[in-house]
Amino acid sequence: MRRLLKTVLVMQFLVWVAVILDVPIAREIITSIYLATVPGLLILKVLRLHKMNFVDTVLLSVGLSIAFLMFVGLLMNKLLPFLGISRPLSTVPLMLATGVFVLALMYTSFKQDSTGEKKTNLLKTKLNSISYKTLFLSLIPILGIIGSLYANTFILILMIIAIATLYAFSVSSEKKTLTRLYPLIVLTISIALLFHTSFVSRHLLGYDVHGEYYVFKLTELKGNWHPPEKIVYPPDEWQLQLFHRDVSNLRSVLSTTILPTVFSTLSDIEGELIFKVIFPLLFCLVPLALYRIYELQIGKSVAILSVFFFISSPIVFWGVEPISLTRQMIAELFLALSLFLLVDKRLDPRKRQMLFMIFGAALVVSHYSIAFIFLFYIVLTFIFLYRKADRKMLNETAVLLFIVMVFSWHMYVSYAPSETLVNNIQVMYEKFVVDFLKTEARVSQRFFSTHTSIFVDLFDRILFYVRHLFIVIGITKLAIKPKETKFDSKYRLMSVLSMFIMLLCFIVPHFASALNLTRFYHIVLLFLSPFFVLGGMTFSSWIRKMVGFLHRKSRNDSWRKLELRMISIVLIASFLFQVGLVNHILGDVPVFASPLDIGRLKATNDPFLKTSLYNVYTPEQEISSVVWLSREMNETSVVYADLRARVLLICYGLIPTDQTSLLYSGTTLDQGAYVYLRTVNTVDGLVWTFRKEIIGFNEILPLLNENNKVYSNGDSEVYYAP
Repeated sequence: MRRLLKTVLVMQFLVWVAVILDVPIAREIITSIYLATVPGLLILKVLRLHKMNFVDTVLLSVGLSIAFLMFVGLLMNKLLPFLGISRPLSTVPLMLATGVFVLALMYTSFKQDSTGEKKTNLLKTKLNSISYKTLFLSLIPILGIIGSLYANTFILILMIIAIATLYAFSVSSEKKTLTRLYPLIVLTISIALLFHTSFVSRHLLGYDVHGEYYVFKLTELKGNWHPPEKIVYPPDEWQLQLFHRDVSNLRSVLSTTILPTVFSTLSDIEGELIFKVIFPLLFCLVPLALYRIYELQIGKSVAILSVFFFISSPIVFWGVEPISLTRQMIAELFLALSLFLLVDKRLDPRKRQMLFMIFGAALVVSHYSIAFIFLFYIVLTFIFLYRKADRKMLNETAVLLFIVMVFSWHMYVSYAPSETLVNNIQVMYEKFVVDFLKTEARVSQRFFSTHTSIFVDLFDRILFYVRHLFIVIGITKLAIKPKETKFDSKYRLMSVLSMFIMLLCFIVPHFASALNLTRFYHIVLLFLSPFFVLGGMTFSSWIRKMVGFLHRKSRNDSWRKLELRMISIVLIASFLFQVGLVNHILGDVPVFASPLDIGRLKATNDPFLKTSLYNVYTPEQEISSVVWLSREMNETSVVYADLRARVLLICYGLIPTDQTSLLYSGTTLDQGAYVYLRTVNTVDGLVWTFRKEIIGFNEILPLLNENNKVYSNGDSEVYYAP
């Protein structure tokens, strides 16, 4: 173990040298690895957790490291101003603070070893020579990155085929060497799918991520973090109220403020890369944690298929919406690690509970909605399993402490999420009877694409309904015959509660809109994914009993293998539809979530598809024009732009919100005002106005003709009213 401490000491020295001398490349790489792993490893060592395999060690050490960075940053942010340091989140304070805490952990670990503690095997693993299998796995993320960066559909198709091949081969092979590679398979596929979407654009992709980037830049530039304050706006400024409510929610969590600031300040990695690379890499650990959760309860084969089901969906994992919710990425990592601790009973109960509370606290400060949802799970699990639950984990003290953490943070430190929650509950209560029979009061979003071919559309719909039929069958069997499953009692109840949440989304008016139906679906699938496989196996067993000769002649083990292969076929077919390969080959309607169809979306004449694309995809020219405008405009000038462009002006140009205004057909410009036009305005002639309506460019053309064009780069333009 002292070898590990020596390695950490050398790494600490290299980090200080790289930061102080600002050594290119070395500072970015060494510091990032150090921040994401070293603090957590040392915490595990201090807790004397030495009976873990390599995968569990990686998961827990990274989770503890991320929590460590957020809480140390928060501590420095609160204490250093009393010492006269106005920028506690700048380079020197953060470097000294992290270094001091890490050295303190090292000293504690060293003293434990000196007092005769047993040597641990932390991070000990057998490293075999590189085989063709590991080489093949390492190529899959490379294909995704290169294909996305250079918009090469052929390379992306190769990546998709390679992933589908792994889906089939993972359950068809009985070799133990392959099952040992399951964690690596999950990790490489996750990285490939996330990066093949994230690298479509050089800049941030999505909508929420721009607000997250904005609050991060404010924190980084000021060198400190302040919780949001209440701001009262006139009733007619509804759009400004909405924006500031969202910004207040984002400023209320450390995952979008302190965490990226610590990474960016110490590693000197540009802010956008933190959101495009670092956060997705952390998010890749969620499927890995899920695999361990499922494996501990239902075995390797079912676990790997369950994880494949989770990561195959663009709504849940690799699509534009999931990768644009960085606060949700971090919170889900802590949620998955918390679930892992609930079902893994090999560790010492007191240490498990301590880690559970650390991850719970980190979840609370990472995302408000998931914190409230997890509180719902924890409290009901404690109540319903009061006599049967693991009392050493979910006892009165742990549940009460988690309740206190959630409400203390969101009532006294950050008011915005609590205020939003109260408003949503009030709306549901007041309009329940009135809107109960109104379908528009429920969010009805389609989870499958639209196809021009009737046959293709029918097949896609069948696959959609089959997937969710399997989940319903699996969760129904769990509810009726819980003892026939090997799930932990707490996980069983949480899975039933997850299905209950989905039912509420479709039954209770305005319930789904409180968060978003797709985000509810995203969260509950963390619990429900195994039931896609188990439900498929139950359905197959029904068929087996109906077909008598199969029941008589086939052995149970051979039939089980056949069941898993049949489920993998359904999974592969669904994946090829969801990833957009079928649409791309058939030349069907472009799939919005698929990087394969970015070129087709850019060329489409459909105004809805075109506007939807450029509302999440930001060309380089638009950022260049925003930077130019923010540098050249006066401090009192007002900039008029469409709904999406206002977000770019605020987030990339850091132009104050009260100096931006909405552009529409009736706009009149004051003297010295500017008009900012983005690509979809100038090239495609579409303007996204208030209430998310689309108007033609001709409706604002008279306004532009009256003023001067002062900037143009071919795609984006700026006009000035002299």
